[in-house]
Amino acid sequence: MENLDLVSNSKYILNDVVIGKEIGDGFLGKSFLGKWKEQDVVIKKIHISFYGESTKKFLEQIEIPLNLSHPQIVQLYGCIEIKNDDRYQFGLVTKWMNMGNLFYVLQESEVLPWHVKIGIAIDIASGLSYLHSQSLLCMDLKSCDILLGKNYRAKICKFFF
Repeated sequence: MENLDLVSNSKYILNDVVIGKEIGDGFLGKSFLGKWKEQDVVIKKIHISFYGESTKKFLEQIEIPLNLSHPQIVQLYGCIEIKNDDRYQFGLVTKWMNMGNLFYVLQESEVLPWHVKIGIAIDIASGLSYLHSQSLLCMDLKSCDILLGKNYRAKICKFFF
């Protein structure tokens, strides 16, 4: 019962999230396109199930990325709960970036012009500078952790759990 109260009373649990089609499957879990408050979002359903103390620790840990606010960091809006028996799975709800990740764009696109590459590099450097100013280190940033939006604007999508 304590676990249920902890989750239902969490300020980070979002309601009214509509999960749509699957758009990817990665190390942490499957990603789905969705809607929340009339905006496009991505829901990353985490493969790990939580119970008791691990649920509490997870909810405490998401406070870090939830409090980040910078144009080059993907906004984490909160999470949804997925109840399975007495365990919980969570889905992280983030801003939708319509061009996908940098790895995909580099593999699938024609050669990007230099001004676009430089713009992406500046966006990444700006995001990393902000993270460092928040005493957060991102030691294994990869091209798949960089999401691209309109006009190839890059945002870091690396959550610190």
